[in-house]
Amino acid sequence: MCMGSETPVMGYTAIMTETDRARISGETDDPDSKRYESVSRVRKRIEALETDSRVLENHHPELLEELREVVCETDSGGFNEIQGSIDTSLDEPDEDSAQGEE
Repeated sequence: MCMGSETPVMGYTAIMTETDRARISGETDDPDSKRYESVSRVRKRIEALETDSRVLENHHPELLEELREVVCETDSGGFNEIQGSIDTSLDEPDEDSAQGEE
């Protein structure tokens, strides 16, 4: 499934809001500073995805698999880096788990 070919579900934000999508794709006449703000917000959401993926791995692996299918298996292959990031973050123990094992 290619994420770019589908319309987002109304009322939900995944990684980008409609404004972020428009600014990043250049569909607006907003100044570059607004585009950079959108890029920064999206980057923070991607970082939060790592934490979310750990929660899903530990508490709902089926949802994690759905996430991987949507994000990682694209026709264009543009999300392979995210897949590697998710896989890597899942292999590393989070700080709370690591402290409890000492």
